[in-house]
Amino acid sequence: MVQATGIGTIIMEMHLPDGTLRCTLTSVLYVPTLKKNLFSIPKATQSGTVVSIDSTQCVIQNLHTGQLLAVAKHSRGLYMLQGTSVIIQQATPTAQAFTASSTPTSMDLLHQRFGYIGIRCLKAMAISNHLLNKQDLSQELQFCAECSQGKQFCLKVSRSKVPRPLKRLQLVTSDVCGPFSLSLSGARYFCTFNDSHSKRTVVAILKHKGEVFDKFKVFEATTTKEIRLPIEVF
Repeated sequence: MVQATGIGTIIMEMHLPDGTLRCTLTSVLYVPTLKKNLFSIPKATQSGTVVSIDSTQCVIQNLHTGQLLAVAKHSRGLYMLQGTSVIIQQATPTAQAFTASSTPTSMDLLHQRFGYIGIRCLKAMAISNHLLNKQDLSQELQFCAECSQGKQFCLKVSRSKVPRPLKRLQLVTSDVCGPFSLSLSGARYFCTFNDSHSKRTVVAILKHKGEVFDKFKVFEATTTKEIRLPIEVF
Protein backbone atom coordinates (compact mmCIF):
# COMPACT_ATOMS: atom_id res chain seq x y z
CA MET A 1 0.00 0.00 0.00
CA VAL A 2 1.30 3.46 -0.95
CA GLN A 3 0.33 6.77 0.59
CA ALA A 4 -0.42 9.99 -1.27
CA THR A 5 0.89 13.15 0.39
CA GLY A 6 -0.73 15.69 -1.92
CA ILE A 7 -3.37 16.27 -4.60
CA GLY A 8 -3.41 18.79 -7.43
CA THR A 9 -4.26 19.62 -11.04
CA ILE A 10 -1.85 19.43 -13.99
CA ILE A 11 -2.12 20.35 -17.66
CA MET A 12 -0.83 17.76 -20.14
CA GLU A 13 0.07 18.29 -23.77
CA MET A 14 -1.03 15.10 -25.49
CA HIS A 15 0.80 13.99 -28.63
CA LEU A 16 -1.80 12.84 -31.18
CA PRO A 17 -1.33 11.50 -34.72
CA ASP A 18 -2.59 14.80 -36.21
CA GLY A 19 -0.99 17.23 -33.73
CA THR A 20 -1.11 18.07 -30.04
CA LEU A 21 -3.94 18.74 -27.60
CA ARG A 22 -3.86 20.25 -24.13
CA CYS A 23 -5.88 18.39 -21.50
CA THR A 24 -6.44 19.16 -17.81
CA LEU A 25 -6.07 16.31 -15.33
CA THR A 26 -7.75 16.91 -11.99
CA SER A 27 -7.42 15.16 -8.62
CA VAL A 28 -3.89 14.02 -9.45
CA LEU A 29 -2.31 12.32 -6.45
CA TYR A 30 1.31 12.92 -5.45
CA VAL A 31 2.92 9.70 -4.17
CA PRO A 32 6.64 10.20 -3.37
CA THR A 33 7.37 6.46 -3.20
CA LEU A 34 6.30 5.79 -6.81
CA LYS A 35 9.02 6.06 -9.46
CA LYS A 36 6.54 6.06 -12.37
CA ASN A 37 3.36 8.01 -13.05
CA LEU A 38 0.18 5.96 -13.31
CA PHE A 39 -2.97 6.90 -15.25
CA SER A 40 -6.30 5.56 -13.95
CA ILE A 41 -8.67 4.33 -16.68
CA PRO A 42 -11.68 4.04 -14.28
CA LYS A 43 -11.18 7.69 -13.26
CA ALA A 44 -11.01 8.68 -16.94
CA THR A 45 -14.24 6.88 -17.83
CA GLN A 46 -16.03 8.45 -14.85
CA SER A 47 -15.13 11.92 -16.16
CA GLY A 48 -16.95 11.40 -19.49
CA THR A 49 -14.48 9.60 -21.74
CA VAL A 50 -14.48 6.28 -23.54
CA VAL A 51 -11.38 4.07 -23.63
CA SER A 52 -10.58 1.60 -26.40
CA ILE A 53 -7.74 -0.89 -25.95
CA ASP A 54 -6.16 -3.29 -28.43
CA SER A 55 -2.84 -5.12 -28.62
CA THR A 56 -0.90 -2.06 -29.85
CA GLN A 57 -2.42 1.01 -28.24
CA CYS A 58 -4.98 2.52 -25.90
CA VAL A 59 -7.17 5.35 -27.25
CA ILE A 60 -9.08 7.83 -25.08
CA GLN A 61 -11.96 9.79 -26.65
CA ASN A 62 -14.65 12.21 -25.54
CA LEU A 63 -17.80 10.19 -24.82
CA HIS A 64 -20.18 12.76 -26.32
CA THR A 65 -18.25 14.25 -29.26
CA GLY A 66 -15.88 11.38 -30.12
CA GLN A 67 -12.89 13.75 -30.07
CA LEU A 68 -9.52 12.04 -29.70
CA LEU A 69 -8.00 13.10 -26.37
CA ALA A 70 -5.00 10.86 -25.79
CA VAL A 71 -3.11 7.86 -27.11
CA ALA A 72 -1.04 5.35 -25.14
CA LYS A 73 1.34 3.04 -27.00
CA HIS A 74 1.84 -0.57 -25.84
CA SER A 75 5.39 -1.20 -24.60
CA ARG A 76 6.72 -4.05 -22.43
CA GLY A 77 3.32 -5.00 -21.08
CA LEU A 78 2.29 -1.41 -20.29
CA TYR A 79 0.51 1.36 -22.16
CA MET A 80 2.71 4.47 -22.19
CA LEU A 81 0.74 7.72 -22.39
CA GLN A 82 2.06 9.95 -25.19
CA GLY A 83 2.27 13.39 -23.58
CA THR A 84 4.22 15.83 -21.42
CA SER A 85 3.26 18.17 -18.60
CA VAL A 86 2.87 21.90 -19.31
CA ILE A 87 2.10 23.62 -16.01
CA ILE A 88 1.37 22.81 -12.40
CA GLN A 89 -1.38 24.66 -10.54
CA GLN A 90 -3.83 24.51 -7.64
CA ALA A 91 -1.66 22.17 -5.62
CA THR A 92 -1.98 21.73 -1.88
CA PRO A 93 0.57 23.55 0.34
CA THR A 94 2.15 20.26 1.48
CA ALA A 95 2.85 18.71 -1.92
CA GLN A 96 2.30 19.07 -5.63
CA ALA A 97 1.37 16.60 -8.36
CA PHE A 98 4.37 16.04 -10.63
CA THR A 99 4.77 14.03 -13.80
CA ALA A 100 8.06 12.46 -14.87
CA SER A 101 8.91 15.32 -17.23
CA SER A 102 8.03 18.17 -14.87
CA THR A 103 10.76 20.57 -13.72
CA PRO A 104 11.99 20.06 -10.13
CA THR A 105 11.30 22.99 -7.84
CA SER A 106 13.92 22.42 -5.14
CA MET A 107 17.47 21.26 -4.64
CA ASP A 108 16.29 18.39 -2.44
CA LEU A 109 14.00 16.97 -5.11
CA LEU A 110 16.74 17.22 -7.74
CA HIS A 111 19.20 15.64 -5.31
CA GLN A 112 16.92 12.61 -4.96
CA ARG A 113 16.15 12.28 -8.67
CA PHE A 114 19.83 12.22 -9.64
CA GLY A 115 20.77 9.45 -7.22
CA TYR A 116 21.80 11.56 -4.19
CA ILE A 117 24.85 13.16 -5.81
CA GLY A 118 26.92 15.81 -4.03
CA ILE A 119 25.89 19.46 -3.85
CA ARG A 120 28.73 20.70 -6.10
CA CYS A 121 28.00 18.27 -8.93
CA LEU A 122 24.29 18.86 -8.46
CA LYS A 123 24.57 22.64 -8.87
CA ALA A 124 26.91 22.28 -11.86
CA MET A 125 24.43 19.94 -13.54
CA ALA A 126 21.49 22.19 -12.74
CA ILE A 127 23.25 25.25 -14.17
CA SER A 128 24.45 23.56 -17.36
CA ASN A 129 21.03 22.08 -18.11
CA HIS A 130 18.96 25.05 -16.84
CA LEU A 131 17.07 22.85 -14.39
CA LEU A 132 16.71 25.39 -11.57
CA ASN A 133 16.36 29.14 -11.24
CA LYS A 134 18.68 31.35 -9.18
CA GLN A 135 16.45 31.19 -6.10
CA ASP A 136 16.45 27.39 -6.08
CA LEU A 137 20.21 27.27 -6.70
CA SER A 138 20.81 29.34 -3.58
CA GLN A 139 19.08 26.73 -1.42
CA GLU A 140 21.06 24.31 0.71
CA LEU A 141 20.27 20.63 0.97
CA GLN A 142 18.33 19.54 4.02
CA PHE A 143 19.35 16.55 6.11
CA CYS A 144 19.27 13.48 3.86
CA ALA A 145 18.70 10.19 5.69
CA GLU A 146 19.73 8.12 2.65
CA CYS A 147 23.09 9.92 2.31
CA SER A 148 23.74 9.59 6.03
CA GLN A 149 23.04 5.86 5.89
CA GLY A 150 25.20 5.40 2.80
CA LYS A 151 28.22 7.00 4.50
CA GLN A 152 28.11 4.68 7.50
CA PHE A 153 30.86 2.11 7.84
CA CYS A 154 31.69 -0.73 10.16
CA LEU A 155 34.45 -0.19 12.70
CA LYS A 156 37.47 -2.43 12.36
CA VAL A 157 37.24 -5.48 14.59
CA SER A 158 40.31 -6.17 16.67
CA ARG A 159 42.02 -9.40 15.57
CA SER A 160 44.61 -9.66 18.29
CA LYS A 161 46.11 -13.14 18.48
CA VAL A 162 45.36 -15.25 21.55
CA PRO A 163 48.45 -17.08 22.81
CA ARG A 164 48.18 -20.79 22.14
CA PRO A 165 47.92 -22.86 25.33
CA LEU A 166 51.11 -24.66 26.25
CA LYS A 167 49.43 -27.74 27.65
CA ARG A 168 46.19 -29.69 27.43
CA LEU A 169 43.06 -28.35 29.17
CA GLN A 170 44.69 -24.98 29.71
CA LEU A 171 41.89 -23.45 27.59
CA VAL A 172 38.62 -25.17 26.71
CA THR A 173 36.02 -23.50 24.50
CA SER A 174 32.41 -24.49 23.91
CA ASP A 175 29.56 -23.75 21.52
CA VAL A 176 25.88 -24.71 21.20
CA CYS A 177 24.21 -25.34 17.83
CA GLY A 178 20.50 -25.67 17.00
CA PRO A 179 17.60 -26.05 17.03
CA PHE A 180 17.44 -28.73 14.33
CA SER A 181 14.71 -31.10 13.24
CA LEU A 182 13.79 -33.57 15.97
CA SER A 183 16.03 -36.64 15.88
CA LEU A 184 14.95 -40.24 16.59
CA SER A 185 16.19 -39.82 20.16
CA GLY A 186 14.28 -36.55 20.61
CA ALA A 187 17.36 -34.29 20.47
CA ARG A 188 17.30 -30.88 18.77
CA TYR A 189 20.67 -29.38 19.85
CA PHE A 190 24.30 -30.34 20.24
CA CYS A 191 27.19 -28.68 22.04
CA THR A 192 30.92 -28.98 21.52
CA PHE A 193 33.85 -28.86 23.96
CA ASN A 194 37.17 -28.08 22.29
CA ASP A 195 40.62 -28.31 23.83
CA SER A 196 42.57 -25.40 22.27
CA HIS A 197 45.95 -27.12 22.71
CA SER A 198 45.31 -30.60 21.29
CA LYS A 199 42.33 -29.52 19.09
CA ARG A 200 40.39 -32.47 20.49
CA THR A 201 36.63 -31.91 20.29
CA VAL A 202 33.88 -33.70 22.19
CA VAL A 203 30.29 -33.47 20.95
CA ALA A 204 27.31 -33.88 23.28
CA ILE A 205 23.71 -34.31 22.09
CA LEU A 206 21.03 -32.20 23.82
CA LYS A 207 17.25 -32.32 23.98
CA HIS A 208 17.14 -28.84 25.56
CA LYS A 209 19.64 -26.00 25.90
CA GLY A 210 19.39 -26.24 29.66
CA GLU A 211 21.33 -29.51 29.56
CA VAL A 212 24.62 -27.80 28.62
CA PHE A 213 25.90 -27.48 32.19
CA ASP A 214 25.16 -31.13 32.98
CA LYS A 215 27.01 -32.18 29.80
CA PHE A 216 29.96 -29.98 30.81
CA LYS A 217 30.19 -31.67 34.21
CA VAL A 218 30.31 -35.07 32.50
CA PHE A 219 32.96 -33.78 30.07
CA GLU A 220 35.02 -32.32 32.90
CA ALA A 221 34.87 -35.48 34.96
CA THR A 222 35.84 -37.87 32.17
CA THR A 223 38.50 -35.65 30.59
CA THR A 224 40.31 -34.64 33.77
CA LYS A 225 40.34 -38.26 34.91
CA GLU A 226 41.77 -39.37 31.55
CA ILE A 227 44.43 -36.64 31.19
CA ARG A 228 45.02 -36.14 34.94
CA LEU A 229 45.02 -32.37 34.54
CA PRO A 230 42.40 -29.80 35.65
CA ILE A 231 40.59 -27.44 33.28
CA GLU A 232 42.17 -24.04 33.88
CA VAL A 233 40.04 -21.74 31.68
CA PHE A 234 36.61 -22.50 30.23
